[in-house]
Amino acid sequence: MTVCTDYRAVQGERGYLVLYRSTGDNVCPGCGGRQWEVGRVMAECALCGTAIPLVSPDIPTPTDPEAERN
Repeated sequence: MTVCTDYRAVQGERGYLVLYRSTGDNVCPGCGGRQWEVGRVMAECALCGTAIPLVSPDIPTPTDPEAERN
């Protein structure tokens, strides 16, 4: 079995993935709120409690400039 570590390659199979980006404007998918309690691994909406994972610096995303250069 081959394991694909390129996020872009598996995006079509996985579908839409909500991630918290510290550099972006994050809107809660549950309530539309914009206030977050950020931990080490997850960010939780301060209004409704929806938790989403933080973007890991180890995983390239399609919007990362570094991922396009490689």
